[in-house]
Amino acid sequence: MLNDSVDFTRNELSTAEGLNRSGFGAYNSTSYSGEPMGALLGGCLVGNTQIEMEDGTFKSIKDVIIGDSLMGLDIKTLSSYFEVEDNWEGKDIEQYDNKPFKVTDTMVITEADVYSINDGLLECSEDHKHLVKRDDIWRIQTTSQLNPGDLYLDRDKNIILIDSIMLDRQEDVYLITLDGKHTYYANNILTHNYKGEGSRM
Repeated sequence: MLNDSVDFTRNELSTAEGLNRSGFGAYNSTSYSGEPMGALLGGCLVGNTQIEMEDGTFKSIKDVIIGDSLMGLDIKTLSSYFEVEDNWEGKDIEQYDNKPFKVTDTMVITEADVYSINDGLLECSEDHKHLVKRDDIWRIQTTSQLNPGDLYLDRDKNIILIDSIMLDRQEDVYLITLDGKHTYYANNILTHNYKGEGSRM
């Protein structure tokens, strides 16, 4: 786990204090529906994070718009129902093929706490969902659940060791919601999207 000074539990995040500490006290979104802030938790990345598009080009996540098609991994065992997503486990996801998924929603969260993983490999909110391998099993973990020693999968299906997780600064962060299996590549790392209102995952 992260050290005690920056490790927020889910119970803390369900309170107003926890939401303010994680940056959700101030938001900017034309798609915000008035749901409780806790329902919006799903994770986000800093604006200059490079997202792979279907055509092989890259776009900063702050410039991604609804209707864009992003490249992701079509993990057949990954459930399309968010109720069971957090308990998903898989093996040998490297066997699956890449597939494009459409952006169905975007959102900006202002002044969120940003964590730097591997000195900037990914820079994200503490509730961003990652696909990582631990004890030979792939699973979905939030930033606050990551441990040094967890493994990422990159665009070329190489294993990348997570060796550092640090609370770095506050900055605006960007969320995207996708259809399909809800995976995409951020800075060449396979990751998971935000669950927008009405999405199944």
